[in-house]
Formats: sequence, C-alpha cells, structure tokens
Amino acid sequence: MKARKIVVFVLLLVFLGLLIVVGSISYNSGMSYGEANAEKIRKSKIISVDSVLVENFVTAAYTRNEKSPIMVKSSGRIVPGKMIGISSEVQGVLESSITLKKGTKFKKGDLLFKLRDTDIKLMLAAKKSAYLSLIAQNLPDIATDFSTEFEKWNAFFNAINVDQPLNEFPDFNTTREKLYHI
Repeated sequence: MKARKIVVFVLLLVFLGLLIVVGSISYNSGMSYGEANAEKIRKSKIISVDSVLVENFVTAAYTRNEKSPIMVKSSGRIVPGKMIGISSEVQGVLESSITLKKGTKFKKGDLLFKLRDTDIKLMLAAKKSAYLSLIAQNLPDIATDFSTEFEKWNAFFNAINVDQPLNEFPDFNTTREKLYHI
C-alpha cells in the first residue's frame, strides 16, 4: 500500500517536471523566433499587388430599373396569413343564401348577406310617432307662451311625415324659446 503511494507520487512528480520543461522550451523558442526575426517575418508576409494574378472575371451588364409583371400559375387552396373578425352592430334579420365556411366559393359581385330591415323601419316609425305626440302636447303651451313663434312650430309639426326623413329643426329666435325646447 505504501509502495503504491510512493510510485504514484513519483510518477506525478515526473509528469509535472516534464510538463514544466516542455512549456519553458516552447516559450523560449517562441520568444526568440518572434523577437529576432520579426522584421524578416513581416517582410515575407507582405504581398505585392503586382504579384497577384487575376484569374476569374465577372460578367457585368448595364441594366435599367423597371417593373416587371410576376405571373404565377398554380392551383391549390388559398389560406389567409392573418385571420380577422368583422363585426358590426345593426338590428334586423340577417338572410344569406351562402354559408361562409372553409371552401365556400363565391364570385365578385355575389350577394353574401341581405339584412331584412322591416322591423327597424317599423320601430323608426313608432319613434317618429312618439316624437309627433310630444310636439303635439307642447303646441298649446307654445301658442300661449310664444304666440309669435306658434306658426313656425305648427308648420314644422304639420310637415313631419312618418315615412319620410325628418325636416330641419326650426331656428330659435330667443334664448327663452331655446331653453323651453331643450
């Protein structure tokens, strides 16, 4: 056991000694080579432009920048790069003869959806009727408080048609009249 330790220790010392000797020899040879011969080495590494042979040539041509059409003929399925969701809030019943699913074909100009707006038109007529009722309730007060302006408001009331767009609101002549209607 003791002999084995001694043998391992001696071999380790021999290995370290060899490593130190080889390292110092290589260091000294590199230093002397670089210091003493530096100028010779540098001159030998310089390459003259005249000594370089050009063997390969590149063909070049004058060009003019212009747009060129890209024509690609292919078949397959078109897949969008980015999916978007379109949503809008309108009231009514949405009718469609085309179901928009993957692979559904349609052409430019095809009607994709139709909005049945009869419910909305009836609701708008009801709102206009309620508006007419409010104006009719205020006409007697306008006749007593603003007797000079009554004809203007009466003409506005009579010109309203439930099936037509509303006319322009009459102009206010006084601040008191404006505050009354607001």
